Amino acid sequence: MASRKVAIKEVSDSIFHLEFPTIHLMCSALIRFQEYYECPKFKNKIFTLEEYMDWYAEKFGDFTYFQDVAGFNIPSYSLNEFYGGDFDPLTNKEKKILQVFEKTKKPYYIIATSSASATQENDLIHEMSHGLYYINEEYHNRVKEILKGQDLGDIYKWLGKKGYNKVHFLDEAHALLMEDSRSFSRSNFRASDYRSVRRLLRNNYDSHYVPLRSKTKKVKI
Repeated sequence: MASRKVAIKEVSDSIFHLEFPTIHLMCSALIRFQEYYECPKFKNKIFTLEEYMDWYAEKFGDFTYFQDVAGFNIPSYSLNEFYGGDFDPLTNKEKKILQVFEKTKKPYYIIATSSASATQENDLIHEMSHGLYYINEEYHNRVKEILKGQDLGDIYKWLGKKGYNKVHFLDEAHALLMEDSRSFSRSNFRASDYRSVRRLLRNNYDSHYVPLRSKTKKVKI
């Protein structure tokens, strides 16, 4: 039987990384938190897992979420309705996640990857960039400055087809551009076409990401 223990660590100021042993466990625990935050259909709406699965299958032809998603990023404010009882009933996994962060000082940001992913190192950079964009105002402003005037039309079209919410296009584009060349190319883009902006974004990331020497705790989900 696969492990259900999740390693939790504050990897930078107010940014917490959850490392799951399997992609299935990660997705099943975090799917509603994530999609309440950014789904174009269900953002800021109360919904059941069945409702989301039906919508996803209709949009993409089948429910392939657990094969499509490699990481998660969730700001603390998106959990308010879950703590407040609006999502009733909660799944047992959702309850466990909420218990972990119940006393954590806000604002904070949750990112998640799986050790079972062949691209975990790249997944972590992608999700970490989301965390910095939310938590670190200087980083956030520098990203907007770098991307101002850039032609991101093709990336935005791709994000729309993949089901991302327009509200998050800029943040998502910057995280996508942060990926290594091989992963970025899998999105049907050539890294060489964005070489200069990718370099600027990476320099910004390197200058603002300060790892913390914090303890890792393991929680059974």
